[in-house]
Amino acid sequence: MSPGAATISTPPSGPFTLPVLARIWGWRSDAVAATATASRPTTITTGATDTTIVSHSKPRRIPDNSPLPSNNNNNNNNNGSSSNNRPKSPEGSLPPSPRSTPRRMLSKSELVLECSSGTVPKTHSSIVDAGPQWKQSAVVVHHDSFLCQDAVNTTRLLNLSRKRVLDKIGTLGGNTIVDERWSCTVHKQESKRDMRYKVLVMYRGIPARSDLSDPDQPISLHEAKAIPGLMTVLSRQSKYECPLSMS
Repeated sequence: MSPGAATISTPPSGPFTLPVLARIWGWRSDAVAATATASRPTTITTGATDTTIVSHSKPRRIPDNSPLPSNNNNNNNNNGSSSNNRPKSPEGSLPPSPRSTPRRMLSKSELVLECSSGTVPKTHSSIVDAGPQWKQSAVVVHHDSFLCQDAVNTTRLLNLSRKRVLDKIGTLGGNTIVDERWSCTVHKQESKRDMRYKVLVMYRGIPARSDLSDPDQPISLHEAKAIPGLMTVLSRQSKYECPLSMS
């Protein structure tokens, strides 16, 4: 070697060289190269005197917020992103409201019986024979709605309706009824506990006054039809339509 020439020697690599440590510590490749170059001892020979200059610069560690993360960081980020995409249940949220109960349907009804005194108004024969002193030209009409259980006694219900008509006629100055007419319809209603019937009764007549007492019974009872059994009246609703002018 000629005097004055400069030589650069590199120490032998051991089991833990800088590239290996770089892979373990997660260093950048460019940082490893710079560190390796900076860490190598440099020997400069000038003439008879050898001067060795050793660089004591420490390896540079890549910060955690590096844009080139290691494989472990990638796995962690992937796990974090997948966990962020998972739907989260809101804390303190109320449970879903139960399905509203549907509105209770009205029980179906079936027409099981229908009867009437006829289309022509009638008067009891006793009143006709005695001859009423007078009669009005107005018609008293009364409607009843009965809810019955187990049976329908049509004769009994007609008597109840006729009494209401006679009471109204008494307020008009009469004591008997002429030109009477009635109708009755029976509908069976569904019930899990017992058999129930809705009975609609219409009774109408004209106020009159007679020397004889009122017969106190509906006209044409032989036309009444019934459902046999022991009848129980659960409810009753009444309505008047009076007075009505005769057509």
